[in-house]
Amino acid sequence: MDQPQSSWCNRTVLGAGVTSLLADMSYETVLSVLPGYLKKLEAGPAILGAIEGSADALASFVKLSSGWWSDRIDRRKPFAVVGYALTALMPALIALAVSWPLIATARLLGWFGKGLRGPARDALITASVPAEHRGKAFGLHRAGDTVGAVIGPLIGAEVLQRFGAGWDFPERPVFWWAVVPGLLSALAFLFLVREVRGARVKKFTFGDAVKRLPPRYRGFLRAVGVFGAGDFSPLLLVAAATTALGGTLAAGVIAARLYALRNFAAALTAFPAGALSDRYGRLPLLAGGYAFAALVMVGFVAATLTGTASLPVWIGLFAAAGMYIAIEESLESATAADLVDEPAIRGTAFGVLGAVNGCGDFVSSTVVGGLALAAPHLGFAYAAVMMSVGAAMIARLALQRRTLGNPHEPNIGSP
Repeated sequence: MDQPQSSWCNRTVLGAGVTSLLADMSYETVLSVLPGYLKKLEAGPAILGAIEGSADALASFVKLSSGWWSDRIDRRKPFAVVGYALTALMPALIALAVSWPLIATARLLGWFGKGLRGPARDALITASVPAEHRGKAFGLHRAGDTVGAVIGPLIGAEVLQRFGAGWDFPERPVFWWAVVPGLLSALAFLFLVREVRGARVKKFTFGDAVKRLPPRYRGFLRAVGVFGAGDFSPLLLVAAATTALGGTLAAGVIAARLYALRNFAAALTAFPAGALSDRYGRLPLLAGGYAFAALVMVGFVAATLTGTASLPVWIGLFAAAGMYIAIEESLESATAADLVDEPAIRGTAFGVLGAVNGCGDFVSSTVVGGLALAAPHLGFAYAAVMMSVGAAMIARLALQRRTLGNPHEPNIGSP
């Protein structure tokens, strides 16, 4: 049995970070130009929102079963490797698509793989580091993830600009390029990440494993779910920016670069957010991140309501969007690891967290995409309201933990 290594910056954490860098380089490249591709196939924001929401919903249900099954057999690595390999096929299938239903099918396959790998990967990271350093470990992993999400769209924008004009669908050479880092991500996880095995413990049925999740975790999930119901796919931001900046090929290139900027801001924010949560507590910082997200949505409401085409405005909004997503994703996973201290159900716990997020993404992307048919600012206003409520619920949880006190969980509430 492997034990958590004394150093938080170990082979498993670094290997997972490299893997996520390559995977994000692949599929974030695809996502950065997908709105323009769908528009050429006469699929607008409502269809885009439905595709993204459905893909997230599928991933969420897969996370439920894959997380529990990885607990059951005490093997995480095979789930992650197969999941990354399936996601790597998505760009090629989209490149071959000639209608939006085929694109939807490719997205569903890709996000099936994402659902398969997520809980197993997070459980491996949790098992490989001491509890007091989880924030830094997840922050470093998220930083690697978002570095790939920066590099990929930037290369995609360059490929689109240089080679797209010679194709009936300018986005297709971008999709073909994205296949390469996707396949490398599966190989990286296979060869770089160690399988961390737990102690031989009693195995639970899925229902029993869910029932064993502590009440404190259930309260956390409720808050995450409410916030997630407003946390829509970033592709709807790309679509809004493309439209606001003129709707041309040049506007699509700019929007892809704005998406890369968002991911760059996330990469810069992820590790500091995780490190600060190790020292000062995760729930207060997460509440602040949620509240900041609501303010960013208010900014998007103003930009779309006024119809501004000012590039500095869109640059500022996309950078701010990257900051809040980094806080959200780094701290949610680390908080889940802290709240569920029973190793035998930790994969299940991450699976349930992913399911809650996925269901929220389905609701938010579908609603925001649908409202965009009437006016984009209505969707962003809806998101701001849901995010504000989620922030208030997390703040309440943080206050309760500070008031009650819990010396066994120093990383959750106050320092």
